[in-house]
Amino acid sequence: MNLIQTMRPFFICGLFFWQALVFAAPAAVVDVESLREKAKSGDLNAKVELAHLSLITQQGVEYDAEMIFETFAAGAKADLSRAHYGLAKCYVMGVNVDPDQNLALKHAKTSAEMNDPEGIRYLGNCYLYGRGMEEPDVEKGVELLKKSINMGNVMAEFTYAFYLTRNCKDRESNKEGLKLVKSLIERKHPDGTHLMGTLYHNGQGGLDKSRELAMKHYRMSADLNNAEGYHQVGNMLLQDGKPQEAIGWLIKAINRGSHSACWTLSKILKEDPELQEEENQWVGYAETAAIRGNRWAQDAVSGYYYHEADDDKKDWVKAVEFAVMAAKQGRCHCWDRLAIIYVYGWHGVKQDFDKALEYCRNHFQHGHNSSLYLGFALRDSKKFNKDKETRIKCYAAFLSAEMRGFKHPEGFMEKTAKRLELSEEDLAEAETLSKSGFPKPGCKILPED
Repeated sequence: MNLIQTMRPFFICGLFFWQALVFAAPAAVVDVESLREKAKSGDLNAKVELAHLSLITQQGVEYDAEMIFETFAAGAKADLSRAHYGLAKCYVMGVNVDPDQNLALKHAKTSAEMNDPEGIRYLGNCYLYGRGMEEPDVEKGVELLKKSINMGNVMAEFTYAFYLTRNCKDRESNKEGLKLVKSLIERKHPDGTHLMGTLYHNGQGGLDKSRELAMKHYRMSADLNNAEGYHQVGNMLLQDGKPQEAIGWLIKAINRGSHSACWTLSKILKEDPELQEEENQWVGYAETAAIRGNRWAQDAVSGYYYHEADDDKKDWVKAVEFAVMAAKQGRCHCWDRLAIIYVYGWHGVKQDFDKALEYCRNHFQHGHNSSLYLGFALRDSKKFNKDKETRIKCYAAFLSAEMRGFKHPEGFMEKTAKRLELSEEDLAEAETLSKSGFPKPGCKILPED
């Protein structure tokens, strides 16, 4: 039995560290079985607390996005402050719902107005970073964080310390932040200890870079059962060329709720297949990270199901699902992947030129692919190519792809002109159009645009 078999993770991975520090306080140790019994009997407060544990994959409560959102929604309807706080997190992280900063701010305000310390802390964060508002209001954010701190909320201390050390460049803010961090470490606060590691790792908060001190604090954080402490120790061991030793730490991180560790582990396994206990095991870890919001994992999983997997394992339905997630988080080349998937329509996805065109429009400003796939969508759709003006734009799109670096097969343009039944005059119009920068964001493609 190899190392991975010995230490196989039993829980779905949890929150990405930066989401955790901004949006979720560490869960106090509670009697989970008692909560479950109360929840079964209809106790909405107990259900809400279980949803919070599920959100951060703590104390054996597995992640269940649908349950989390529905529970918080029901709790908010019943005016539970903890549920409003939970909904705010859901709307920021996109837990079973499209991200919506405005709704996140609304629920954070409701929770804060009900005097919930976590809601107040969270609302303070919204003001610090301008979430759901036109611009940040640092003064108001700090005021709210200090109010939460005065209510005994240790996570608010950590949030404020993070802001002072990671976001502020002035010496006095850094000194105040470091004082808070050191106080958290003295009280054995795992996230505070981890934060000190990141400060040494990155040379922030007025500290000089020190890999040795970073590792020391990451290990201290891991000793306090912090998931990201385990993850960062594993990460640094990986950088030191010790992947097998790193795997042990990463799996400990995964079992304590780190989805960022899932992504790190998946990369190790993909790069060295001999470390896998089964073929393409990396995909499972990457998919877990992707589901929990890691855009690089979303991109990788989409790519696997789109073109890397063997034909019998290709799944364009999944490829679309993860590509949309990644594209919405800035992996914009995934718009091109979505376009070509719908141009061809294989592996469970039906050909849909309207969708292909929609996804092309999202990426006209980058590279040649969106121009190329626009050309295919306009050429191959009977709905689009019946109009001569659109056929001219189709040819212009292929010309633009070539101008932007794509090399068409020999004879492709000649065959395309013939297929589109374009005259010399039409071709000249297409060439002029392509030289104007077509296609570009907001340009007219179809007659009805």
